[in-house]
Amino acid sequence: MALQYHCTRCGNDFEVPDSTAERTFKCTACGAEGAYLVSNTTPNPDRLSVDGLVVGSWRAFRGNAALMISVVLFGAAILQATLLLFGAPFTITEETYIPLRTMALFWAVLFLESVLIGIPVSCVLMLRGLGHFCDRAPQFAQCLQVSFRRLPAIFVSQFVGFILVVLMMVTLIGIPFGVYFLVSWIFSGVVALLTEKMNPLKILAGSRSLVRGEWLRVFLVGIVVWVVVIILAMPYYLMPLDVAKGLSVLGSIIFSSLLTLAVTLTEIVLYLQLRSEKEGLTKTQLAAEIDGLLSRS
Repeated sequence: MALQYHCTRCGNDFEVPDSTAERTFKCTACGAEGAYLVSNTTPNPDRLSVDGLVVGSWRAFRGNAALMISVVLFGAAILQATLLLFGAPFTITEETYIPLRTMALFWAVLFLESVLIGIPVSCVLMLRGLGHFCDRAPQFAQCLQVSFRRLPAIFVSQFVGFILVVLMMVTLIGIPFGVYFLVSWIFSGVVALLTEKMNPLKILAGSRSLVRGEWLRVFLVGIVVWVVVIILAMPYYLMPLDVAKGLSVLGSIIFSSLLTLAVTLTEIVLYLQLRSEKEGLTKTQLAAEIDGLLSRS
């Protein structure tokens, strides 16, 4: 059970685990400790209640189930249709010559779709999921407007992060650094969405600041999410070969949809947990950020 404390220096209300020794913790907002902190038995109605990762993710999904399922299925179906239309040359035997122009067109189409469809889909999921925790439910059209307005910042920051990680992993000695920064920059999409920052390095720095001190926690959560998604998709891969071939398109759509939902929901819940713990984020503050974002679209 968590203990409620109030900081008399900045007015922040926050929680600490009941196993924490008294006075060994600091205010999550200003870092004050000792005499500045007093026990607060009265719950703060404005406190951002996220619950655990599983419960929080389920809450965000349950409150937006129809919209989220429709959006991810649409995005996955479009990508799968592209694979069927342009990916035919890659299903031929290895001896078949594939023109360079065909390969270039195939990857160019996939890249454009991942940007123009993948990022807006993620943004819609993030905005509706974040809004669920502060009693906001932005309309689908509003979410799309925000996603396309912030698309350049999100794309550039994630692309820069990807290139930097790849460059680090070119050498064997750089692989640990690549993994470290890959996890540290995992919230770059959310940071780019909720702020007006355009500088990709500042966006990456914002994500790293949030993960600092919690790197192992974020890394392990990511591993668990991937394992859970693989387990959920296992029945498809255990089907007889002739049955699996007949359901290959459907199976790919379901798997990619599950992965998108699981990763996005877990990301926003973990993001809110870290901001609540480190900054004392409240429902009012989160609602103000979302309202400001919608008003500028």
